[in-house]
Amino acid sequence: MKNSHKRILSIAMVSAMSLCALPQSSAILLRPAIVACAADEEDITVNYDVKDDGTLKITGPKDDKTTSVRIPAVINGKTVTEIGSWAFAQKENLTSVELPDTVTVIGSSAFNLSKKLNDINIPKNVTSIGATAFTSCALTSVKLPDSLTNIGDQAFASCADLAEIDIKSGVTSIGSSAFRDTAWLNAKKESETLVVVNGILIDGTAASGDVEIPGSVKSICGMAFSGCNTITSVTVKNGVTSIGENAFNMCSQLKKVSLPSTVTSIGAQAFSVCTSLTDINIPDSVTFMDGSTFFRCEKLKEITIPGSIDTIISRSFAACTSLESVVIKDGVKTISSQAFTGSNNIKTIVIPESVTDIRFGAISSNDSLTIVGKPGSAAEKYATDYNIKFQGIYEGFDTISLTLSDDIGLNFYLDTDMVTDDNASQYRVKLSGKCAEDGITLTPAKRNGKYCVTANISADHMDEEITAVLEHKNGSSWEKAGEAAYSANKYLMNVDTTGSTELAALVKTVKTYGEVTKAYVNDEAMPEVADNSDKYTTSEFNIIKNTNDKLSLVLDSRFAVRLYISGLTESSTGKMGSTVLTAKKAANGEYFFEVTGISPTELTAKISIDYGAQTFTFKPLSWCYLVNKNGSTGKNKAMADILYQYYADAIAYKNTLS
Repeated sequence: MKNSHKRILSIAMVSAMSLCALPQSSAILLRPAIVACAADEEDITVNYDVKDDGTLKITGPKDDKTTSVRIPAVINGKTVTEIGSWAFAQKENLTSVELPDTVTVIGSSAFNLSKKLNDINIPKNVTSIGATAFTSCALTSVKLPDSLTNIGDQAFASCADLAEIDIKSGVTSIGSSAFRDTAWLNAKKESETLVVVNGILIDGTAASGDVEIPGSVKSICGMAFSGCNTITSVTVKNGVTSIGENAFNMCSQLKKVSLPSTVTSIGAQAFSVCTSLTDINIPDSVTFMDGSTFFRCEKLKEITIPGSIDTIISRSFAACTSLESVVIKDGVKTISSQAFTGSNNIKTIVIPESVTDIRFGAISSNDSLTIVGKPGSAAEKYATDYNIKFQGIYEGFDTISLTLSDDIGLNFYLDTDMVTDDNASQYRVKLSGKCAEDGITLTPAKRNGKYCVTANISADHMDEEITAVLEHKNGSSWEKAGEAAYSANKYLMNVDTTGSTELAALVKTVKTYGEVTKAYVNDEAMPEVADNSDKYTTSEFNIIKNTNDKLSLVLDSRFAVRLYISGLTESSTGKMGSTVLTAKKAANGEYFFEVTGISPTELTAKISIDYGAQTFTFKPLSWCYLVNKNGSTGKNKAMADILYQYYADAIAYKNTLS
């Protein structure tokens, strides 16, 4: 019998050695060879792929009905290092799996929805467990290895019976809802308002009222507070560096959030559908803010976006229906499409020159919206392309306005931080362009509480830019301190007429007046103008009786009216009240008295000029009456109609200011 046993053993060893082709003299080399041989192709019950590094990734069982799987460390001489994504997902009969210690990665959804799986070992060399790897499995306890560093989103979510889990200190990343709806987490929440693991706040849904997140927390996990309707404010202390995706999603009662300067990233939808949120700061330390971050924060009124963020990603502030003021700081380069879509009540959005790429549909337009930025920048181009009002930011100047009800004058208001009552005498402004002050240097005068200079523009030059150069006196010399260039039409395009039908009407009329005047002066085709002749054909304007005398208007920044009287010579003088008028000679050789400085609202004011024994009484709009009386058509008729409209709309708007 002994010989028989020896013979059988000898045969078995010879067969094994022959198969493995190992040297007979080495017992040490024999041991791994025997393991390898035990995992020949015909012995294994799983499918696999060969990875680029020559190791194996298990892709699933050969038989979906199997209940138990044991995976060898080596198959055909190749080491198993990974359990692939979805490899054993939704295996209804699977109850137990034995993994070799050679495995370092368990892929996403590897055992997802294998609802009867209650027995599995996590090998000692695993470093990563993928998202939803064990979601909805029947596990009751899990021992995680010291080697593990990453647990993916929902890795053990909905493992309702999972009551024991040992998370080692080496885990530095835990994904969203990794342990949601497990017995382990539910037990934790009963004793801990904020569940923190290795400095990662993984759940805060048991919190209420005003919440303070301590500096010992390094990151707020995705979904940590999602749907928590009991918290009203959150103060995050210095130390927290990241806020995961959906971290505070749908916290409907959350009103105020204070973030520290240690936060560098905010995940997608982190504060989305926080419908009560009114107050939040984004620190300058934040370098990345993912999409839909503040989607549907319906009560958020203002936000400042730091320049440390390179790109404002799509839908970051979409559907923020109460958002009125947005300030984007210098440094941001791109505003993605739909970044502010559906936020239809924004009144001002400041866009710095650093933004060079504003994608299609990035900002929803509305009648109240004004884009504020540097002239010539991407911000101005976007405003022009989408017919949005634009307000320029100019060095040395605060704002530029246009007087409408008084005259056509561009008012350049100086920077109030730069020019004050104490130093105003040290500044001056030189104007150039198609204005009455071309080439003239002006001393700033105080108007509406600010220092400004005004360029008076004739109506036919409303589309041409006027340049204002601000100079500061340094010792005995003057140095340039700022510059702005603007036109009357640019102002008219960007003026905010919201809430004032009178202002809207006046803006429209002034635009048309400029177009008509330009066509009149250049003898071009006239724009269409509403017929107002019934307004100035009454006897109220039939003042001048002498057919040998005539009246003309000078269309300048402020109107002037000229009265031509028969018999005037170069030495003729007349009087308008106490003012002495000296006759001027026109290009055609005729002489006239001129009254200047008439504003649009004064076009129906009576003017009386005494000459010799005669008194000539008229109104500037008497010219319109004469045009109609003479049966004029074409450009004179169009000019008469628009002049009356200008007067009427200027009066209506001026009355709203009183």
